[in-house]
Amino acid sequence: MTRILIVNDDPRACALLREVAAEFEAEVDCSRDGLHALETLRENPEYDLVLTDLNLPRLSGLQLLKVVNQDTRLPRIPMVAIASGAGPAEISDATAAGAVGFLPKPLTASGVRNILEEYLGVGLTAIV
Repeated sequence: MTRILIVNDDPRACALLREVAAEFEAEVDCSRDGLHALETLRENPEYDLVLTDLNLPRLSGLQLLKVVNQDTRLPRIPMVAIASGAGPAEISDATAAGAVGFLPKPLTASGVRNILEEYLGVGLTAIV
């Protein structure tokens, strides 16, 4: 089964991401901050995709991207950055830190579906 880690401190965003991921029959875990997400990944790195907000408490999404991609104990997990009003510099910083994609806010179900299809390499398996 596909496993996704969502890192977002907004319960509404987490709910939308979880709802769309369910359409792909993915198992989803949510972390409310970057530090908890890092601990989760170190305890169980068997995720197929990480969707992380860049603006997080305790450890920012940008810092999370850097740490995860520099940690040789962790497998290379595709990580997609989520941010509102991100300009070219923020997108460039996220890419340099290891993000493989970018999901702008406000989040939409169709935008999330596109990201999941692209980075999980699967099509939609449920009737929408």
